[in-house]
Amino acid sequence: MDRTESMAEWGGHGERRVTTFVHGAETDGRLALVALDEVQGHEPPRHLHADEDEVVYVLGGALTFWVGGEARRVGAGACLLLPRGTEHGYAVETGTARLLIVLAPAGCEGFVTAVGPPTDEAGLEHLIATAARHGIAITGPPPTPTGHPRTPPAPDAETISERT
Repeated sequence: MDRTESMAEWGGHGERRVTTFVHGAETDGRLALVALDEVQGHEPPRHLHADEDEVVYVLGGALTFWVGGEARRVGAGACLLLPRGTEHGYAVETGTARLLIVLAPAGCEGFVTAVGPPTDEAGLEHLIATAARHGIAITGPPPTPTGHPRTPPAPDAETISERT
């Protein structure tokens, strides 16, 4: 299977490029390998995965990750484990960042290309429903870079999908 790329614009101004190097179909669903090019201020919402663990390797840029309510500022060369069932999100601290992500097992890699950012209530409902079909619960808005007014997620954040 060939490498696939897609562009998803999050937040209306910046494009997020997604490159899938290894599709779940190539590994009988055992894993997928995806690269993300992120733009500051246009990160995905906080969320958790029901089925996949993520291993994130930072190829470039600086980010603050929130995993289970704990913040960790990282740069190129950092590697993080985002266990299934644990709320996580990140804020790009530099203009852009590039991430290499292993999803194990595979399954949610199609989510990133299946939906764009919510721009209204209908878009938010579509995002939540599409995420749920991929085993992902949206738990809140994306975190913001250090020093910005939005605060990191609370460790016991109620999921949006539980409120709807």
